[in-house]
Amino acid sequence: PATLFEYLAPTVTDPSDVTVCYTGGVAAYSVTPSNGASIVWRYATTVGGTYATIANGTPSGVTYSGTATNTLTVTTTGPVSGTYFYKAFVNPIAPCAVVTESAGAQLIIDAPTVTTPTGVTTVNAGSSTTLSVTPTTLVAPTVQWQRATTLGGTYANVVDGTPAGVTYTNATTSSLGITTALNAAPGAANFYRAVVSSGVGCSVNSVGTQLTINNY
Repeated sequence: PATLFEYLAPTVTDPSDVTVCYTGGVAAYSVTPSNGASIVWRYATTVGGTYATIANGTPSGVTYSGTATNTLTVTTTGPVSGTYFYKAFVNPIAPCAVVTESAGAQLIIDAPTVTTPTGVTTVNAGSSTTLSVTPTTLVAPTVQWQRATTLGGTYANVVDGTPAGVTYTNATTSSLGITTALNAAPGAANFYRAVVSSGVGCSVNSVGTQLTINNY
């Protein structure tokens, strides 16, 4: 009697989306294939685009391991940012010829940026000013304003009364409100910067901006 062999087309589960920092980020994409002879991961710049062979440095600053295994590891070393996509392609067991592919999983590489603070930088005691920045990240940013006594000095989160007679509002937004009392300490040893952080551990500091307080 004849023997009938049935070869099933391969199947594969779908990997999950990942967001990482532009440097030092590690994304792991895992799938579970079945009925397959081998697996290979491919890369594209759009989810519906053409998926190409993965190579270190594509995109710039990205390296890979596990490109022919169930788990692809993507490591970022900078300076790239953007959104990319990865698919697992499962090759069939001969004589089947149907290659099965997973859904495209998204990789967001986040590199936050921030502008130099703008606003009035010389005030008289008893008046107020606002310093503002524009943060940019691919995921929701957080902002924290800090102060130092020199441009290149040690910055710490702003606190009411530092310097004497100065209070702050909106210290965790893109616009810092600074109010000086009539008895505010005069001087130019006030430097402010905004620290912008993303939800995946990336952060960037703005340039420090000097504030001079006059008290006549």
